[in-house]
Amino acid sequence: MIISMQKTKEIVFHHHSRRKFVYPVPADSIEQVASAKLLRVILHECLSFDEHVRYITATCAQRMFLLK
Repeated sequence: MIISMQKTKEIVFHHHSRRKFVYPVPADSIEQVASAKLLRVILHECLSFDEHVRYITATCAQRMFLLK
């Protein structure tokens, strides 16, 4: 299996209340991101679903507008 380095992302999960969280050193040529979309669900590094809920709400609002 060949891994596409352009599509590969790294996300480090941590507890949101930790104030002095130290991120690990990123792997070579792999981008570190704060959130990623996996199976149409947006995962955030603090395991909060705020960003996912905003995305779903905006998508629903757009589609409701088309139905009017």
